Amino acid sequence: MEGYEVILTIDALQGLHLAKSEKPSIILLDIMLPGKMNGFELLEQLKKSDELKNIPVIVLTNLDTEKEQALQVGADDYLIKANTDLNQIVEKVKKLSK
Repeated sequence: MEGYEVILTIDALQGLHLAKSEKPSIILLDIMLPGKMNGFELLEQLKKSDELKNIPVIVLTNLDTEKEQALQVGADDYLIKANTDLNQIVEKVKKLSK
C-alpha cells in the first residue's frame, strides 16, 4: 500500500503479539479469523491495552451485520470487503493514520 509497510498475521493471537511488538500506525482487522480468538475478541484486547488502545482499527470483513458491535467495541471504521475497492481502503487508511 502506497508507502506503508504491511505486516500480515495468520491469526488473532499472532496479531495481538505483533501489535505489541511492532506498534503499527493502523490495523486492518477481519472478524473471521482462524484459531481460538476471533476479530471481535482481538479488537477488545487491543482497546483494553493502554499501549495499544489508541491505534486506529478498521474492520474489513464480509459480515455486514456486525457493524454496530464492532463500533461499540472500539473500531474506528467498518468496511464490507465486497462493497469496498482498494482505493477506498487506502483513503480510509490515510485519513485514520494521520
